Amino acid sequence: DSDIDFILLTPSPDSFRHATTWPYEIAWLQAGLRLVKWHDRTYGAVWSRHLLFDTGLQVEMSFGALSWASVTPLDSGTRRVIADGCRILYDPEQLLATLLHVIHPNE
Repeated sequence: DSDIDFILLTPSPDSFRHATTWPYEIAWLQAGLRLVKWHDRTYGAVWSRHLLFDTGLQVEMSFGALSWASVTPLDSGTRRVIADGCRILYDPEQLLATLLHVIHPNE
């Protein structure tokens, strides 16, 4: 289990899978972290790059198509991820805000 999880929705999620340098281009050292290793896993509609740092911290960065946030129909895996709790950091098209409202209508 990771300590921090991100999901990034993009028109081309596989472009991040094929690129292997981007995890090292993030300024982890500014947070006092050094990336030790990483591995990829596929979970249905998304794939994840699991990053392990010298402190033992594990960060999971998942990539999915914009359709992952679709509410018609709402995928059971998507529902589970959002229902477990999330904080939207950037959502210019309001895809995640709409999804969050469908799953938690009273919040």
